[in-house]
Amino acid sequence: MLNLSGFVSGQKYVPFPTENAEWNIGFCSAPQDFQLAVECNMLNYSLAGDTIINNLNYKKVSLNKSLTVGFIREENKKIYYIGSGFTNSGISYSPQMLEKIRACSPSFIKSYDMEYLLYDFNVKSGDDVTWGMESDHVVKIDSVLIGNSYRKRYTLRNYGDVIIEGIGSVLKGLLSSVSPVPMCSDYITSWNHICFSQNGQTLYKNPDYVDCNTTEKWSDKKYFETGDRWTEFIITSYMFPTSYTFVSDKRQYYLGTDTLVNGIHYYNIIEYTPNNLQHPTNHYGIMREENGKVYVNLNNNNTGEFLLYDFTLNVGDTIHSNAPSGPLSNSPVISKIDTIQLMTGEKRKMFHCNEFTYIEGIGCLNGLFGPLSDMCTCDPDIEPVLTCFKSGTDEIYTDKYWCADGNCCGVLTDIIEPKADIIRSSLHPNPANDFVKIELSNTNDQCTSVEIMDFQGRKISTLPVSEKNGMTIDISKYHAGIYFILVRFANGFETHKLIKL
Repeated sequence: MLNLSGFVSGQKYVPFPTENAEWNIGFCSAPQDFQLAVECNMLNYSLAGDTIINNLNYKKVSLNKSLTVGFIREENKKIYYIGSGFTNSGISYSPQMLEKIRACSPSFIKSYDMEYLLYDFNVKSGDDVTWGMESDHVVKIDSVLIGNSYRKRYTLRNYGDVIIEGIGSVLKGLLSSVSPVPMCSDYITSWNHICFSQNGQTLYKNPDYVDCNTTEKWSDKKYFETGDRWTEFIITSYMFPTSYTFVSDKRQYYLGTDTLVNGIHYYNIIEYTPNNLQHPTNHYGIMREENGKVYVNLNNNNTGEFLLYDFTLNVGDTIHSNAPSGPLSNSPVISKIDTIQLMTGEKRKMFHCNEFTYIEGIGCLNGLFGPLSDMCTCDPDIEPVLTCFKSGTDEIYTDKYWCADGNCCGVLTDIIEPKADIIRSSLHPNPANDFVKIELSNTNDQCTSVEIMDFQGRKISTLPVSEKNGMTIDISKYHAGIYFILVRFANGFETHKLIKL
């Protein structure tokens, strides 16, 4: 958005569309006592075809592509309208209801044979305006980027409306100013602009709404609840001398009971790592969801709350977050959005950045906090993978490769032992304190050496193998922690994870 007055006054005017334009409007109504639920319907307005009225050329305004409700023309940056209003399109009022409406809102009863000034894009900041049946005051004019060009945006005072060149009202809808609502009738009604598109391209979407084709607001949509669980595998891959990949660790995050912080509702984030013998369960931080965005405040974060996910973005948008580390802290840009079908059959958006990919209402494919961590590309390559997301008893998402056996969504309770495709060696006891024994199975593949590495894959020592059936290793001098024991053979190798007590 630009607020420079020189730019605003000098920028090129964007005329109103003449064809292939659509406005999606949400029309809601409810009894004044609200004993019944609010009912909302999607109304689609479009321009199609020409007509001549009083020797003037108009464009037809169609409702839901079938009913012609009015006509629009533009002259000298002024948009004129003749036809039915928003709330009385195709509605027949009884004499009693007309009398009631007249008492509530005398301006409502007007002849729709006359032409109304719908918008005037010549006005200046501070001007009083009468558009349609409403009088208002222009409090501000600035610019907003729509598509690839900037357009003037007019903010009104009395009704809080916002008007954009070539679109009209982006809060109340295309015809809102010619459609007053009788507020003392039996029903309270409202209309809200949801989406504007031209030539099949969405140029503006009201950020309060989930999608262009729904009347559901982000404020009414909640993805997460207590008990939601993310299961992650830590995948370790060795590329040389032969390719070898295995699950070296597992962990889970789940949402615990809710809590209030400064009057705001949060969920507690619990981390469970069964390989951490001393602290398998850890309170990791807190999370909240608001209007399609997910915010977290982690225990080890000095920046306070920050944006972790934004499910409202479009292609080309930037994720603005004060995240403390990783790709998310570098203001990534959404490069692509496609869809994924979940295990429930529901389809959701999948957002792609250069550094990571995340699913609407679930999170990153590299784990819940994947956007905070740069992926390691060293040897070995260690990478977290989101293998399962579960809400309540429902499995929503599973990784098809790492969860092929269908056993990745359960609660983690044990120590994970990596498994190779062909088992040629074993390690025991594990965990251990002083000594471990490597036993070799009967195989024609000769064992050549044993290497000990730390958790980062850095080699600590290399031991020769003199016995055919195996060897005993003294580990008493090593610090407590996680190590990898790499057993090399003439044709490949096997790796065991060792927990040193």
